[in-house]
Amino acid sequence: MNKKKIILMVIFSAAILAAVVKNFNSAPNSKESAAKESELGIPIELETVVKGNLTETINYVGTIEPKSSTTISPTIAGQIVQVYIEEGSIVKYGDILIKIDDSQLRASLETAQKKYETLNTNYNYLVNEINDFYETNPLIKQLETAKSNYEFLISEKDNYKSLYEEGAIPKTTYDKLEQETNNAYFKLEELKATIQNSYDKLVHEKDMAAKQTEELNSSINELKVKIDDTIIKSPISGVVKMLEGDVGDLAVIGKPLVAIDDNKQLIVKVNVSERDINRISVGSNALLKINGLENEINTAVSKIVPNVNPSTRIGLIELGPIQNEKSAMIFSGNSAEVEVIVSEAIDKLIIPKNSIKNLNGKDMVYLFEGALVKETEIKTGITVGVSTEVISGLKEGDKIATTNLSKLYENAEVYVFKGEE
Repeated sequence: MNKKKIILMVIFSAAILAAVVKNFNSAPNSKESAAKESELGIPIELETVVKGNLTETINYVGTIEPKSSTTISPTIAGQIVQVYIEEGSIVKYGDILIKIDDSQLRASLETAQKKYETLNTNYNYLVNEINDFYETNPLIKQLETAKSNYEFLISEKDNYKSLYEEGAIPKTTYDKLEQETNNAYFKLEELKATIQNSYDKLVHEKDMAAKQTEELNSSINELKVKIDDTIIKSPISGVVKMLEGDVGDLAVIGKPLVAIDDNKQLIVKVNVSERDINRISVGSNALLKINGLENEINTAVSKIVPNVNPSTRIGLIELGPIQNEKSAMIFSGNSAEVEVIVSEAIDKLIIPKNSIKNLNGKDMVYLFEGALVKETEIKTGITVGVSTEVISGLKEGDKIATTNLSKLYENAEVYVFKGEE
């Protein structure tokens, strides 16, 4: 046997001997420990029941969006001749953003206005003609003469009739006068008809002129509106988020040209799991942490969208609005760490979660009294981390066991190695 093998055997024998000695020395200690537990009771740690606060939260990452925004599309087509903004520009309500060419519209407006002046002059002329018709029209005097002549002939006819019946004049003389009377009547009626036709014609011409004037006036107003629409103004105050057009481009009716976000009031949209969304309600308090801001922002849930995506089982909530006092620091599209408070226990009794033992479906704790512990049923509230709210069963200042719960039982003798004052 060589020297190397001898050394290995010596080392192996020494290891076995050390293990035997260790077991020999430890056996009395284990027996001594068991004896001590039997003599003094079950060793436990105690915890004092105190009042405190518990806050249960759920955490997500949301997206910041403006509470109000607008997308502007031109209502008139034309070439862009001026752009007064760029993306990121801060604008106020009524600021001019873009100018579209209006030269053709202005030319059409000028033509329509001249035509309107001509029509309006003609209309006023016809109105005056109608108003003065029975005073200035020469036919009226002819009518008066014809009427007088007819009335005279009627009177003469009555006289001639008496003379004829008395035989003072021949029948031919009476017949001649009667014929003249009939001719005078027809002439009078014809003259009346001519005058009425002339009057009606003037009224018709006036009505046509009024209609044409009204239609042309509507066209003029429409042209003015179109000219106004070539000046695109901001309908809100905010920040230009999108600009889709430059000088020389063609503005198309209905195609988005400018988008503006009102960054003074912001909301946070958060996608939330189906399980968590059922624990949130409108008004639930929340904390926001946004990059670039030192302090957290207090807010609340303002809206819960009443549907969940059937494929992803994800719902949507909104928080805010948030007053953006530092608009240069918070931008639409930024992310925000969201902590939604789903339940709170304020100034309530608090105990360690590991001090609770479930016995036959009941929550029990071991209340320390002298050298014994009493099994005490409690009613619990929320649990956050390692702490649990106690609703009933304990009072402030009570001491309860937090270790060796599996060994404890009603009226078990214990000794406290930690937690007793």
